[in-house]
Amino acid sequence: MDILEIKKAESNNYTSTIKIYKDLNLVQKIIDYEPYTKELFDREIFWLTKLSATDIVPKIRGYNIKTNTITMEWGGEVLCEENKPDNVYEQLYNIHIILLKNNCFYNDWKWGNFLVKDGKVKIIDFGWCPLIS
Repeated sequence: MDILEIKKAESNNYTSTIKIYKDLNLVQKIIDYEPYTKELFDREIFWLTKLSATDIVPKIRGYNIKTNTITMEWGGEVLCEENKPDNVYEQLYNIHIILLKNNCFYNDWKWGNFLVKDGKVKIIDFGWCPLIS
């Protein structure tokens, strides 16, 4: 089984572990950002669930509240110059419009939060996204 483990945000004792199981087309995200773990976990679940019908986010396959683990479809490789689709800017614009229509204030715009698989761009990492009232 092809497993790649990545640790993100290892500063100030904040850590998220991402486990990618390409053979199974799955990703596990484990959130450990005390004292914000529950809030970040809840926001991730909220936005991934709310946006699931839009096809701009990976689909959730399950989650575990006790371990703060979210299992979702593998969304592809991180967007970069080598894998960007010809219509990448159109797709990014459409993602932005969908987020606005869903009252999602996405405040973590960076290339590392966009994935590409089969020419389709998806957005990830909703822990810091509040709901716009």
